[in-house]
Amino acid sequence: MPVISDRLPSQAAPADPSRDQRLLGRALARPSLPALVALAVVTVVFGLQAPALATTGGLASVLDTAALLGIGGVAVGLLLIAGQFDLSVGVLAIASPLLTALLVQQAGWAIWPALLASLAAALVVGLVNGFLVVNTGLPSFLVTLATFLVLQGSRRRERWP
Repeated sequence: MPVISDRLPSQAAPADPSRDQRLLGRALARPSLPALVALAVVTVVFGLQAPALATTGGLASVLDTAALLGIGGVAVGLLLIAGQFDLSVGVLAIASPLLTALLVQQAGWAIWPALLASLAAALVVGLVNGFLVVNTGLPSFLVTLATFLVLQGSRRRERWP
């Protein structure tokens, strides 16, 4: 007669992964690793294609352009992290310089007051968007889409008879 036991058969304990394997596992679990690898690859490829980019002047030129995109990207990234979505950023990126140009060219303003006025206008649009999202409970996507369409204006001009 066979003997029945309540105990499970013993298995060998799993081997502890080595320190290198743990370090590699933690590195691969990080979401920023692909971005860092892509940055290294792009830097090497473009550095070989255009060695002038590796100079101080070339790096300053790249960073000067990247700063403009990075400032807007940080703001949009923070909104996305918060679970919101802002469509009016693109139209404000065009409307603010357009307002500055119109104030300087058409209204005869000096450059600094025109820049401050366009910054104030962009801040007002942002405050209106924030006020509407917080106080009405509407999704930020809809509020900023409406702001986008309002700031874009009508493309169709109707002729009066």
